[in-house]
Amino acid sequence: MEGKSELLNRIMNTIDVGMVFVDADNKLAFFSRAAGELLNVEPEERIGTSVFLCHPKELVQQVQQRIDDIRKDPQRRTKGRIVNYQGRYLHETFYSVSDEKGVYLGIAGVFQDVGEKVSLLKQLGKFEEPRVFGVGEMAPRKPNYLSACKA
Repeated sequence: MEGKSELLNRIMNTIDVGMVFVDADNKLAFFSRAAGELLNVEPEERIGTSVFLCHPKELVQQVQQRIDDIRKDPQRRTKGRIVNYQGRYLHETFYSVSDEKGVYLGIAGVFQDVGEKVSLLKQLGKFEEPRVFGVGEMAPRKPNYLSACKA
């Protein structure tokens, strides 16, 4: 039998929900296979890199503020939202992760492809296009940009 860490890693890389974990130093400590597929990156290339390096410079302060807000509240969870990431609709939610004493350990991010849901909502006239910011089509998270994302 594998250790708990190896087993958890296998589980997280088996399910079709993208999962990332940004540690207390704002470095990507976990990046699942599904997250790599959804975000169009190689997970192995992202582990250990700063979460800020792959956001447009003009959004780094906004990303830092969101992290600070989550860090301040161990029970914090961002409201899930739909974003347009390189033409693909993703639902993203971020959770604060703390130990049993309430010490901040990092942020867990969950990503799901909701393209079919968006398509149906559009047909019903019940979908408002999300504003593109940072994680959208303008984001510099393309394969040729990855070399600049190294910490």
